Amino acid sequence: MSSRFYGFDQFDILAVCLGKKTHDWTEFMFIESRNLARHPKHKAKMAVMHRVPLPTSQVAPPWYTSLDGLLKDLSSR
Repeated sequence: MSSRFYGFDQFDILAVCLGKKTHDWTEFMFIESRNLARHPKHKAKMAVMHRVPLPTSQVAPPWYTSLDGLLKDLSSR
């Protein structure tokens, strides 16, 4: 049943809270939804699991440590 998965048309940007890993519930990573993997059976939907880098690792696009950084990159395109 594909209705249980998020569609790429539902979100332009996804914010992922890192609190469970970092214990800082105000820390997020941001990505354009179009850069996420597709579900293997439902190509219009996002895959369920994604690797999200922690801010202590090397973070590079398509992931951003700030929404402002992602929005600045989007506006410069």
